[in-house]
Amino acid sequence: MIWNYTTYPGSLELRAVKQLGDLIMAVALHPSGFYAVIAHVDRVKIYTIHPDDVICVLFEYQEVRGCNEIKFSNGGHLYAINDD
Repeated sequence: MIWNYTTYPGSLELRAVKQLGDLIMAVALHPSGFYAVIAHVDRVKIYTIHPDDVICVLFEYQEVRGCNEIKFSNGGHLYAINDD
């Protein structure tokens, strides 16, 4: 679910919902908010987030399995995947 939160007056608005069929292990959002890296049990996918369609697959890593932590760098130009 993608939520829009405004600090004044402090309200939440549901912007979009997308159901993914697999179990999700970890999620990292890009600092810009336009990309998400989501770790499933057997692969890691990079998604783009659009206002019209919540999530579209951009790239998929099938060789990474059992990922439990993902983190973008402060600038968002790098991301790290931990698959211990």
